[in-house]
Amino acid sequence: MAVAFFFAVWIGISLGLIGGGGSILTVPVLVYVAGIKASEAMSYSLFVVGSTAWLGALQKGLLKQVNVKVALAFFFPSMIVVYLTRHYVLPALPAVWLDTEYFIIAKDKGLMLIFAVLMLLSAKAMIQSCALPTTLPARLDLVRIAGKAVVVGFLTGFVGAGGGFLIVPALVLLVGLEMKVAVGTSLFIIAINSSIGFLTDLQKAIPIRWDFLIAFTALAVLGSWIGNRLAQYISNEKLKKIFGWFVLGMGCLILLLELL
Repeated sequence: MAVAFFFAVWIGISLGLIGGGGSILTVPVLVYVAGIKASEAMSYSLFVVGSTAWLGALQKGLLKQVNVKVALAFFFPSMIVVYLTRHYVLPALPAVWLDTEYFIIAKDKGLMLIFAVLMLLSAKAMIQSCALPTTLPARLDLVRIAGKAVVVGFLTGFVGAGGGFLIVPALVLLVGLEMKVAVGTSLFIIAINSSIGFLTDLQKAIPIRWDFLIAFTALAVLGSWIGNRLAQYISNEKLKKIFGWFVLGMGCLILLLELL
């Protein structure tokens, strides 16, 4: 467990620094290092990421790096979709998705493969995008933002991810927020979505090792504080590239582990 606790600090640093990556690291660490089933690890992840994101959002808010208007446009649609997905869609999925003579894709493996593919698509968008915007559009398209929030909410509920690796690119590339404000706004949205997802899971009596989960979360919160401090010394453009390459690397690693 010592190795898992070591990674917990880096999970927090990732969230504090780039506003995402918490679930990208948390789920694989819980599955591959702590030996927790993928479906249960995704519930654990919602608690860890949600708790850590609340602290990060508070820190960013004090620095005026949270766009509340955009966050709320994301929050309400995604909140509803996260709840519906965790409560109705996920429990309805079959235990085995594909069973052939050569290989079997069970529910846990299928969720991890979808998780990895989403990461690769997100990384590609951030790495290959044009220069970052320097100003917001004169009028925010709140309907379009809400539409993206529905997609993010579904994916958050489906794979147990806070959604930062999807929210940050959407806020930067589609809304026009500068990277540091996108990070802060993303943390606020992640905190709400993850909390709702976890509370929904509690209703299903999922077995939870609270001693391990609280210790893991406390170390992640410490890492978040460190990451937020580091972010103040790194430019928006560098943060964007760091985010993209980090997500790409983790996506490739998860695909490799699952396919092997």
